[in-house]
Amino acid sequence: MRVAEVLDHAWFCEAGEAEVAALAAVVADVPDLSAVVPTCPGWTLADLAAHAGARRVALFHHRPDRTDDALDELAHRFAAAPVPVVVAAEEQILDV
Repeated sequence: MRVAEVLDHAWFCEAGEAEVAALAAVVADVPDLSAVVPTCPGWTLADLAAHAGARRVALFHHRPDRTDDALDELAHRFAAAPVPVVVAAEEQILDV
């Protein structure tokens, strides 16, 4: 097998999309960044975000019952997280 066959761009794109989708499915239902990552014993979502090179984590209303005050409390709680946590507001533009 040639290197070009092993390092197939389309395969890497598909594999990356699958991994991101799997992570997104886990993160979508998590109440906060202190949740333990099942496949990384001893790691929280904040630890994983830092390890993955995230420049920041944005909290937003993804659940109807989450209030602005709840988001502000989470941001305060994670002020010392290994990756900066910001509270995203409606119509706010975040530079990436």
